[in-house]
Amino acid sequence: MKSLLFFLVLISCGIEDDSLSSSDAATISMIDGTWESHCFIAGFTSVKATLIFNAGKSTLNLKYYDNQICVATSLELKWLSSFSVSGERIDFTFEKVIAIISQEASIDDANKNNLYGYNDWKINEEKDVAGKKLSETDDPEPNNGDQSTRVFKITDNKTLYLSNKNSDQLNTDIRYQKLFSLQQRNLVKSFL
Repeated sequence: MKSLLFFLVLISCGIEDDSLSSSDAATISMIDGTWESHCFIAGFTSVKATLIFNAGKSTLNLKYYDNQICVATSLELKWLSSFSVSGERIDFTFEKVIAIISQEASIDDANKNNLYGYNDWKINEEKDVAGKKLSETDDPEPNNGDQSTRVFKITDNKTLYLSNKNSDQLNTDIRYQKLFSLQQRNLVKSFL
């Protein structure tokens, strides 16, 4: 399941408007909104990613499930970063990585196994896991300040493809579908 994490990485962002070319600003406008991956199955578990871009900020939510149908989140990772766009490249600088356990049934196992080095997990409590390993055999999560470059492509204004970490090749096996744009989100908020 951990290897899927690296395929699903697109993280949050802060943008300096005066540093953007007009084409980069247009690209950022196309990226703005909520994007969701399909459910990925890994053994007896599954994972789903949601990317939310709004007003120069973005969050990647990786939700892990103890089943193969992406129902009832057991662990959630939130990856936050700043980013800049240049052509079809996005350069990310990680700012924060948070883990949350969402099911009471997972708490005892997480504490017993020192998940991310913690043995005091509580339901829905955020833990800073930047630079920490899920387990001794896994790669660590990004540290605050770590950088990553991705190549991206948006097709038909509703499908987003990304490259794997620091690669120029798009990973077409993983795609994100656009659910909402900023304009749609603001329209809904105006009625609430």
